[in-house]
Amino acid sequence: MPSLGFDQAENPGYTPSERTVGDAFREIMEPLDGRVIVATFASNIARVQQVLDAAASFDRKVAVIGARWSRTSGSRAISDT
Repeated sequence: MPSLGFDQAENPGYTPSERTVGDAFREIMEPLDGRVIVATFASNIARVQQVLDAAASFDRKVAVIGARWSRTSGSRAISDT
């Protein structure tokens, strides 16, 4: 697999661009036949959209499983939406 620049992320002051991340999702998904599991923060909605776009470009199904935290009680509620 070609280098996508993520090895540079360990260098202080450098992170790949968001476009690079979206391209990486497509490059990773394209040759694979099985499942691809991606974990990200739901608050990074742009990253979630990149995953959905990459999956759509290869006609892959997407399942979203998440947990949400209640702001009022501090208790954890599991949600399947």
